[in-house]
Amino acid sequence: MAMDERLAEQFFAHDYHDRGIQKWQGYFLSDHTQLLHQQRCTAVQQQRWAQLPPSEPVQVVQTLQQAYRHNQVVTITWQQFSGFEAHYQQIQGRITGWQAGRLRIGQQFIPLNTVLKCDVKK
Repeated sequence: MAMDERLAEQFFAHDYHDRGIQKWQGYFLSDHTQLLHQQRCTAVQQQRWAQLPPSEPVQVVQTLQQAYRHNQVVTITWQQFSGFEAHYQQIQGRITGWQAGRLRIGQQFIPLNTVLKCDVKK
């Protein structure tokens, strides 16, 4: 064994004291902590929307038709599936059209059968 290897071995065996997690805490940048906060808030919002009692489909369609006729702003909560998970989305705006069982708000199409809740902004 070379002299350098013995010095290194002795240093790590007797002199070096690992501070564990303390040395890594400085690596959490503000962007990372902001992303973690945003993910936590999104998870909380997803739970709230998952607990919303869905409106009756007939009532949803009537509300949407009335809002479309009167050019009113609506807030729509709907389910979007990716794989086996349901994600809840919410959008606010004016209904710009209907097409083959889908509702259009701005440039976004939302299938009517996925709408859970619809409220007209007054």
